[in-house]
Amino acid sequence: MAIVPEPTAGRIITTTGGFVYFQITTWGIPSATFFIGSVSSERPPDIDAIEKMFKIVEALNEWIPKYRKSNILKGEPATNAAIISIHGGLAFRPSKVPPICKLFLEVDTMPGQHNMNVVQEVEALIEKVKKEDPDMKVDVQTLAAAVGSEISSEEHIVKVLSKFHKKVTSNEANINWCGYFADTTALTMAGIPALCYGPGGRVRTGGSNYYPQEGEHCYLPDIADGVKIFIGTSMEVCSMTRDEYCNLQVKEKNTVV
Repeated sequence: MAIVPEPTAGRIITTTGGFVYFQITTWGIPSATFFIGSVSSERPPDIDAIEKMFKIVEALNEWIPKYRKSNILKGEPATNAAIISIHGGLAFRPSKVPPICKLFLEVDTMPGQHNMNVVQEVEALIEKVKKEDPDMKVDVQTLAAAVGSEISSEEHIVKVLSKFHKKVTSNEANINWCGYFADTTALTMAGIPALCYGPGGRVRTGGSNYYPQEGEHCYLPDIADGVKIFIGTSMEVCSMTRDEYCNLQVKEKNTVV
């Protein structure tokens, strides 16, 4: 059993997400951007890799809201997709049409989804754009991928943590999910039921999340409560004999990835 101390604002996160990270590259012809008087050329037309990428961005911006709506968990959209970065042209080589443009796309997933389905969906979208533009030269690469994890609310670690959360805070534990990728995946895949829990994640404007303009804050009483909860949970779990633990796992093991 394991608790990953993410700043969950006191929520018990039993389900965490995975992701697929893509690099999409468009290619152009690096012809000159200038003209010369009284000179004509029979060269092929310029192909601007950045202009070609605009079409990819437009297609992605139409697809992303549909992807969000297609994955619902507990009545809420659970996955997201976002363009993380775009690098275009050769900044050190002025007077040349951009010959290359790279876009980096993150597509989040949740347990139950298959990463290969996401790869095929993105590739099909890019193929559609290519068919609409015969001059489009584009490559799609999967740079990284990971699966999410999920454990049952009946796991012993969830029950013990919930008990001490209520004992310390006088509130019922909020057992929920989060779309980010966490160390819970590696632990769960190794057969170790793992969840995320910890103080923090508050912002001054209210609610809980990371707000980059303000930064992330942790209320000091939350830290004190968190210490008490971690100590109580650790003492109860670690005081079990191996036989007691194994018997519980046989009855309650519902860990999945």
